[in-house]
Amino acid sequence: MHMAEGLYWVSDLYGPRLLPWIKKHKGDADIHAKIITYDWDMYAVQGPDSLKAMNAMLDEPVDDLKRFGICKRKLGGIPVYIHRSGFTGESGYEIYSAFDKSAEMHDLALKAVESVGGRELQTLEVYVRSIPMEKGFPLKQDFKHLSPYECGLGWAVAADKDFIGREAALQRREHPKYRMVGLEFSRESTEDISIWERVYWYGVEVGRCAQTIYGYTVDKNIGFATIRADVPDGAELTVGCNDSPAVVVNKVFC
Repeated sequence: MHMAEGLYWVSDLYGPRLLPWIKKHKGDADIHAKIITYDWDMYAVQGPDSLKAMNAMLDEPVDDLKRFGICKRKLGGIPVYIHRSGFTGESGYEIYSAFDKSAEMHDLALKAVESVGGRELQTLEVYVRSIPMEKGFPLKQDFKHLSPYECGLGWAVAADKDFIGREAALQRREHPKYRMVGLEFSRESTEDISIWERVYWYGVEVGRCAQTIYGYTVDKNIGFATIRADVPDGAELTVGCNDSPAVVVNKVFC
């Protein structure tokens, strides 16, 4: 998030690892980084009617806010940042306030959401895993050992610029070893499948299953996997020690 000239907020689940990485690679650049997790809180308002809810709760409308744009507003007198973004694949917004205003912000936002027919999601596996996974949104941990080109993020690489890891990334672009795919399971449950279970094709190990979940919108058991680049879509695989059957599909399920 580009907050101001020379100021960025980076949403990262691995902050304690990121800070040493920045220190190691910044060279002579004038860069200062710190963790602000305990200073700010965030609530997400997502879905087709999210704009209506936002305009109902804020002191000024946000109709003109572009995707990934940021603006300042007030929510019941509380200064907030509004970020047009989210992790659901739907149109949506994120609201940031000082941490000591979290409870007040929650109550005001929920009232506005309910006024347009929405409700609060409190089940972690739904709003962090099920809904994002259905739209093809992996977590960072699902990208393990993959280059941007192998996990579908090649569009975000400025290959004409110099950056750390550029040579390795471009080599993987020309000669990919793996690819990230979706898996659709035929069994009623995937509870016996652990994170990073082995994936087999005709009895030969071809990759690992990063995560599985029940997709509440698509009404299917689905997952992400890293598999050999030569395994085609439609391939019938088995996952884990119980040989759970799965089919390779596009990782965007709906």
